Amino acid sequence: MANGCPNRDEALHSTQPPTQRRVAKAHNPQQKRVRFTDETKKSGPAPSATALRHPAGGSGTSAPFRREIPLASFDLLIENARLFCPLGLPPEHDAIGVRAGRIVATGRGELLRDGAGARTRRLDVGGRRVTPGLHDAHLHLTDGGLSLLQLDARTDDLETLLARVRERARTLPPGAWIVGRGWDEGRLRQRRAPTLDELDHAGDGHPVLLRRVCGHMAVANRQALQRAGFDTASPDPPGGRIGRTAQGELDGRLFETAVDRVLERVPPPGRDERLLGLRLALAEARRHGLTSVEDERGDPALYAALAERGELTARVRIWHPIDAPLEELVAWRESFPDDPRIRPGLLKGYLDGSLGARTAWFHEPYADAPESCGMPVLDPERLARLLPERHAAGFQVGLHAIGDRAVRLALEQFAALPVPSPPPRHRLEHAQHVRLEDLRLVQRGRTVASMQPSHLGTDVAIVERRLGRGRLAGAYAWRSWLEAGAIVCFGSDFPIEPMDPRTSLHAACTRRPRTGGAPLPPEREAVTPAQAFTAFTLGSARAAHREHELGSLQPGRWADLVVWEDDPFETPAERWLTLRIHAVRLAGEPVGPNRCTS
Repeated sequence: MANGCPNRDEALHSTQPPTQRRVAKAHNPQQKRVRFTDETKKSGPAPSATALRHPAGGSGTSAPFRREIPLASFDLLIENARLFCPLGLPPEHDAIGVRAGRIVATGRGELLRDGAGARTRRLDVGGRRVTPGLHDAHLHLTDGGLSLLQLDARTDDLETLLARVRERARTLPPGAWIVGRGWDEGRLRQRRAPTLDELDHAGDGHPVLLRRVCGHMAVANRQALQRAGFDTASPDPPGGRIGRTAQGELDGRLFETAVDRVLERVPPPGRDERLLGLRLALAEARRHGLTSVEDERGDPALYAALAERGELTARVRIWHPIDAPLEELVAWRESFPDDPRIRPGLLKGYLDGSLGARTAWFHEPYADAPESCGMPVLDPERLARLLPERHAAGFQVGLHAIGDRAVRLALEQFAALPVPSPPPRHRLEHAQHVRLEDLRLVQRGRTVASMQPSHLGTDVAIVERRLGRGRLAGAYAWRSWLEAGAIVCFGSDFPIEPMDPRTSLHAACTRRPRTGGAPLPPEREAVTPAQAFTAFTLGSARAAHREHELGSLQPGRWADLVVWEDDPFETPAERWLTLRIHAVRLAGEPVGPNRCTS
């Protein structure tokens, strides 16, 4: 690797990079220009030189383009940098020219410096590594922000959790809800979930709902179950399950859509509360170098309000439920403000649940629950009706699929669709477990595997117990998806996992949990540092149809950048959990403190 750029030995496919030539030409003694020439054939999957070798997905046809840029027109010149660009740059390039928020040139500092004008701001980064801004391809920014305002159920001791419920009950008016999230029986010392009776006692008359860390399971007390209308005669809702004792009594456990039934009874947060949650979540994003994010249930009006106040410090793509009426979806897509930072995104559907809750849908039964293979959430027959209609209307679809049966269903449904131009790049969200033979259904350059390696760090404690060692071959199979030709992008799944991208980057390269320990087999599924960073930048941009403006340091892209205090490409991946960020810039402007952050 030269200057942090991938070399051919790191490539998984033998495509060639776009040709880039730069010719300095003095038209007169007072003016110099730099000419960039990009020559790329784009008939079908476009060739690229990314470390991941993501196919571009056939974004149409275009002729080679030429662009002449007056050097004196730079608003900002970033110098003395070590550049990492997923598409590759000449090793001698150590400077970036920015105008109107976009990158207009990269090159040798002495050449670009000579042409900078008197008003050009100069930023010497002192030889630090500069990468494209990180793009979290899968998180719940609005819900995650609200969870920061709720009861924190993350702890390693059940008594501590119940004490938090008692303390919250003392501070609330009578009858107010206590909602929390984050408990994990695998991390609790008692190795079990709280019970209905324990929450009744701790809640002291308040309805209590505590969601497991994955969000696909919860435990409620009697007051909460009564407000949701659940009793012993209640049938399981479609796509969900109500937990019961051997005698048929409710035991407080709720799975999938049964959790949603209770949440519907919780008074919705007000506008000010939602704005506060978003501010907290955006502050976390800034701290970790995230300049682009996705939000499953975001409100464009709230983001527009933050933008008007100068508080929107990341680009956001907002998702919508796949099962909303088509007329509503079309109106939603057309309702977005005229702001390049706020865009409509994909339509989300849930095919199954989670490994931790044993609701992820597998071909074979769970090793520790042989009576169950998990469960489908969205009925497959209904999916077969919804997907072609939304596909024909030009929507991108993302299907939550964790178990191997859900993953196969998504791949089969995507493969059966006609291919428009450009293709919509439908996505599998999570794609945690796959039968490797099913990867033949991947459509090269058109299928997106949106993966969150940090889940490995959490699931490593239970995955072998849930599935058995013999079924780990297709678990968290990042490299196999790449080799099959999928566009792979990385994210955090915040608040299920920490927003901190270092956790996913570390897990992707080491296959180890952040607490240490042996790597999860098969170790061949680990990726290289360049591949991991590409998945968090260009891979996420391609998954969002935004590679023409995000994800690399090529001219024309937004100058969304991270300056690293610790060089990831000079630091062993085992130590990535402590990598420090020096500065974060959105469209060339600072959005975080220009100092080291841990």
